[in-house]
Amino acid sequence: MKYLLLLLFTLSFAFSKAEGLQFTDCNSQDCNDKKLQDFEEQTFKLIQSKLGYIVSDSLYLSFRINNIGVVTFSHEFVTSSSITLTLAKEQIRALSAKLKPSINGKTYSWSWKISLPKNVNEYTAFENTIYFPLVSQCNTFNQKGKKACFRYVLNVADWEISKRYPKDNARYNLYFQNGKVVGVDPTRLPLNKSYTDSAVSAINRKVLQMADSTTLQNSENFVIEIEMGNTFNRSYAKKRLKYLRTLSSKRMYIDETFEFSAKYYNSKPKKEASNVLKNLAHIGMDKLDTIQVKGKSYSIDSIRGVSETGIVLEKQRDNSFPIYAGCENSTNSKEETRKCFQQKILTHVSSNFQFPDEARTQGIQGRIYVNFVIEKDGSIGNIDLIRNVHPLLDFESIRVVSEIPDVDKPAMQKGEPVRMSFTLPINTKLQ
Repeated sequence: MKYLLLLLFTLSFAFSKAEGLQFTDCNSQDCNDKKLQDFEEQTFKLIQSKLGYIVSDSLYLSFRINNIGVVTFSHEFVTSSSITLTLAKEQIRALSAKLKPSINGKTYSWSWKISLPKNVNEYTAFENTIYFPLVSQCNTFNQKGKKACFRYVLNVADWEISKRYPKDNARYNLYFQNGKVVGVDPTRLPLNKSYTDSAVSAINRKVLQMADSTTLQNSENFVIEIEMGNTFNRSYAKKRLKYLRTLSSKRMYIDETFEFSAKYYNSKPKKEASNVLKNLAHIGMDKLDTIQVKGKSYSIDSIRGVSETGIVLEKQRDNSFPIYAGCENSTNSKEETRKCFQQKILTHVSSNFQFPDEARTQGIQGRIYVNFVIEKDGSIGNIDLIRNVHPLLDFESIRVVSEIPDVDKPAMQKGEPVRMSFTLPINTKLQ
């Protein structure tokens, strides 16, 4: 298994050569290149063995070496993993005896980019998995409920990390093998460089604690997206954007510029359109005709028009609500149809929620919030408990939501079925 893991994660990583790095026993550039390649491979293996997972990351170090081999670092940078940075510095110190001293004030530099392997594209999306780590308290649940319980485990880790880093957040694609995170692709970078390593450690620990051990080894290789930390406010977003602007790739900077402004666009379109243009101007992209954001094309002239007039030409799409049998009536207004849909959901929950005896004995109660999606085919999916009270009540809430009947007609937009997400509050109150 250890060999398999190493084989699986033989990365297509790219290292840019350290400028001027010279080995004491080399008299040719070919020799230096070979020594450097060997060093980089050894460093990679060390980091992989120490962490047990791979983070898509970028690292930079500049340093000097004196005549007795003492290393002095002048600049250091890493995008995600502080442990990666620490181990890389240790390797440079260990290598110093084999390097020629810096002369005439020369500074060596080393840039390192780690990419996830191509075979992660073969990992199954979590929603499509059949075999995944099962939480023992959920063994009798349907498949949707079992998957929601696994997400609950990830959320437990998230709540733990949020207490440790109350003003930070991140988003990751996590790649699991045998129920353990072996690959991390940050799609929203945290500001604290210790965040990613702490998050992965917490997730692996919680999965090991809460999942049935026999299902870990039988689990498929899968990828799941998780957002961790507290929702960022405007002041925090500005700090993030300022940091992201310093990175060589501006992709995350652009995505987060649009993502944050979208939260307030409907209420303050003029202000938010101006903010988008201002942020794009910082990287010289406000003069383009169009810009691509997560697969969607935006006209810069249209954004500029909104910033000047406050008039939004593209109105918010008008979706119809999903419909249960008995709710659709030619005399019903959209509001009446919506209320009927909501009543059907609430009736199901109140009729089927079974208050656990142990929770009743311990006097546990509170309000739980569960997200779910009604898919295009009318089925219930993507169940995610976002506010908890206690595992006894949390798991029962997941079970009840997972058994919500499919709707007879999904939400519609321009005559086509669309996915629609909902947040359901469940008030678990002792009577």
